[in-house]
Amino acid sequence: MTLRSLIMAIAAMMYLMACDPPAAHPAAAPTRADSLMALKTKFKHEDLREFSVNTSELEYYETVDSNTYNLIFQEGDRTYDRNGSRIDYYHSWQNRDTNFIEFTMITFDEGSYCTIIRYYVFDKQGKFISKFDLAASCGDGGWSFYQTGRQIDKTHFSTESVESESDLGETIEKVEGDTTRHTIQLLPTGLFSQKQIAKKHFVREERPVAPTISDTTVTTSTPTDTTPHEP
Repeated sequence: MTLRSLIMAIAAMMYLMACDPPAAHPAAAPTRADSLMALKTKFKHEDLREFSVNTSELEYYETVDSNTYNLIFQEGDRTYDRNGSRIDYYHSWQNRDTNFIEFTMITFDEGSYCTIIRYYVFDKQGKFISKFDLAASCGDGGWSFYQTGRQIDKTHFSTESVESESDLGETIEKVEGDTTRHTIQLLPTGLFSQKQIAKKHFVREERPVAPTISDTTVTTSTPTDTTPHEP
């Protein structure tokens, strides 16, 4: 091979190498934050300001499956319940602060006799920071607990709850309990502080209402005389 042919061959090889597309790089795996953001479409509500539990509507919410359970519940204090005695529902996606990922979940827990709405806060990398209860509906025998919550402004929430025990006697039902109010402040760190601002104890007695005549429908009829008569 002449020098001229060698130079031309090298030039052709360099041209072909320059025309080859760059090697494809594998797509980066989604981050924990990406995975959390992808859940947004599963939530029934967005940016709620009032929070209360309505157990009759739970069937309309999408439930958390085992694939995403540990992504949301990162504390490690519980595991996915395959028996259905504890079920978690996607409730409301909250765009309160762009520095965090925030949403509320509904948790039905048969063991505690409660259905609870909890507010969850994660940082922008998808790491869990804090959670607090906003609303609840609980009951077992004579014990009951009901709480509602609302967002006051960008950083403050409030809750009101009534917890009571009832004792049913022969003629009188005695109900005793407490009404309580709290304020909750979300801090710039994503943590929160909670303060009780009011508490009142109550005792009341209720007499069962006796049924009246208007509560019962009585139907009477006059028998037909079918005995033949003399003309």
